Amino acid sequence: CYLHPEEKTEDKNLQLVLDGIQDPGNLGTMIRVADWFGIEQIICSEDTVDFYNPKVIMASMGSFTRVNIVYSNLTEYLSETGNINIGTDMDGENIYTFERPEKMNLILGNEGNGMRPETEKLLHKSVMIPRFGKSQSTESLNVSMAAGIILGQLFGGSE
Repeated sequence: CYLHPEEKTEDKNLQLVLDGIQDPGNLGTMIRVADWFGIEQIICSEDTVDFYNPKVIMASMGSFTRVNIVYSNLTEYLSETGNINIGTDMDGENIYTFERPEKMNLILGNEGNGMRPETEKLLHKSVMIPRFGKSQSTESLNVSMAAGIILGQLFGGSE
């Protein structure tokens, strides 16, 4: 159920937007976690790893059949969306106290570099996952792990 950008369905209340995800395991896992939380659409930048990569399909554990994956020019898409664009940033609002807007895009950036500057310019807000461990040696979370934690929190208080 891969769609071309021009065949994108209307914005859903909560969508994942992926900016330059390169690891097929990460994309597959995020498709799977989106499916778990009932997210029907993921918007990917044009340079995100190919959805048809066998490792993506394998990691998604069948969820790719239930989540609409769209490749699009993110700058155009994020400029025109009716949803609130929420990014992830170490200086963002604490995800545990963040009030989820009714309609939002959760934007996750490239594994090594985060999101592009032109994507960051289109954010309305940023969120972060606070670190509870004392060790400073863990610099960041794996992007698909971060997606799972953030989505778990966004849905935790809403149903």
